[in-house]
Amino acid sequence: MAFGQSINAQTYYYKYTKSIIKGKHDTNVSGGQFITFDGNKCFESDKYGNNVGNGTMAYDAENSKQLKTYWGSCYWSKNAYMKFNADKSVMNIETNAGKIYVYKRATAPAGVTTCSLIRKPESSNGGSGGGGDYTPSYPVQTYPQGGYTGGVTYNNGNSGGSSHSNSNSYHQDKPQKTRHTCSACNGKGTIERNDGTVSSYGNSGFKKRCPTCGYEYWSTTFHRHEPCRICHGKGYTEY
Repeated sequence: MAFGQSINAQTYYYKYTKSIIKGKHDTNVSGGQFITFDGNKCFESDKYGNNVGNGTMAYDAENSKQLKTYWGSCYWSKNAYMKFNADKSVMNIETNAGKIYVYKRATAPAGVTTCSLIRKPESSNGGSGGGGDYTPSYPVQTYPQGGYTGGVTYNNGNSGGSSHSNSNSYHQDKPQKTRHTCSACNGKGTIERNDGTVSSYGNSGFKKRCPTCGYEYWSTTFHRHEPCRICHGKGYTEY
């Protein structure tokens, strides 16, 4: 168990099986990622549960009616969804550009102790050395997910369990929701973004200071604070 990790944290290895980009399926892929689930968050890790620095995904209760969904930063994008089927045997990573990366849970190959894909540290001018898909916008399309049969397939039936009403239980009180600090924004209500660069038209740029957080950054970098999409700016979630 990694330092700071809860006793119930679980780490699985997911083999990279295919990508779907602009409708084109590519199975000529390799490698895999360790994913650690710890409470209401998950992240790419080594086999011991240590975060490799690609970011953290927060549980998205509102979008988890059919698939267990997390939102946040991972290797492929700083604004992505990780979606898992009921037994977490299949993982789809969906980026804000509509790109899909499909993984299947497997036994880690001998000698493999960490993720195949680890984002390089960002340079001082705001550029990024890994992942690439960092335009902060809403996903343009979504793909459901189910059991893996050599492609991305989805079970739209009720085999995953259905809800049954009981006419004799109408008098029961509804379960009370509890409030949790949002793990996506750490209770701030906003997400800081430092994505990409803007043209300097031959100039080297100049340093600016954010009036919101005081962060100093180059004028050629996109720096802003966006409302958190998990807690909708409240700083907490209830479930």
